[in-house]
Amino acid sequence: MNNAIRLFAITVAVMIGASAPLGAAEKHSKDECSGTIRKGEMTCEEAVGYFLNVVDPALRRAVQDPRTPAGISNRLRSLYRELVKNETFIQPLSHYIDYGQASHRLAFRAFDETGSKTVIVISMPQIRDDLAKNESFDFAAAIVVAHERGHQEEQGLTAPEDLPKFEAVVSAITVKEMIRPLLGQVALPKFLTQLSEKFAEFGDNPQDPRWVELFSPKVAGKEIASAK
Repeated sequence: MNNAIRLFAITVAVMIGASAPLGAAEKHSKDECSGTIRKGEMTCEEAVGYFLNVVDPALRRAVQDPRTPAGISNRLRSLYRELVKNETFIQPLSHYIDYGQASHRLAFRAFDETGSKTVIVISMPQIRDDLAKNESFDFAAAIVVAHERGHQEEQGLTAPEDLPKFEAVVSAITVKEMIRPLLGQVALPKFLTQLSEKFAEFGDNPQDPRWVELFSPKVAGKEIASAK
C-alpha cells in the first residue's frame, strides 16, 4: 500500500458492516493477500469471514438498539445505503496496520482507483484484539464506523491538508454525538472514554492546540497505546 493512502490512517479507529460490496472491495486491492502472515494475523478468507460473521452482525444490532444515539445510527444507515449502491467499499484487512512504533490502527480510509469512491480498510485482527472482548462490542464497533462516516461528511467542509486539525474536528463530533450519549449506559472501551475526558479537559474546543496535538502521528500512537 502506498504512502499516500497510509496518510489517511485515523486516530480513533474505523470499521463498517454490510455484505453487498465486499466483492468490489476485495477486487480493489488483491495485493493485500500477499506476503507473510505474522503472529495473530489472518488469511484473507478468515478476515472476510470475521467481518461477515462477527463485525457486520454487531453493527446491525447496534442500529436496532434503542440506546444507540442518532449520531451513530443515522450515519450507519446512510453509509449502508452507499454500500448497497457500490458508492463506498469495504476492505476487511487480514493483517495489522502498522502506524509508527507505538501502536497499530484499527482502520483507515482510502480511495478506489478512480479517486472518487471511499474504501474503508479495516484490520480484522486489530478489531478482534482491541474491541471484540469488550462487553459493549456492538456500540464500540458502531462508533468506529460512524466516526469514519464523519470523515466523509467533513471532507467537503474541512480542508484535510492538515490531517491533525482535520482529525481533531471529526473526533470532536465523535465525542459529542456518539460517545457521550452512551456514557453511563454501556461500558465503552477505555480509549473512547479517555477521548471524551481529554476533550472536556480542553474545554470541548476542537481548535484548542492541545486537542489538535493529540492527533499528530507521534502523540496519537502513544495515547492509543497507553489506553489499551
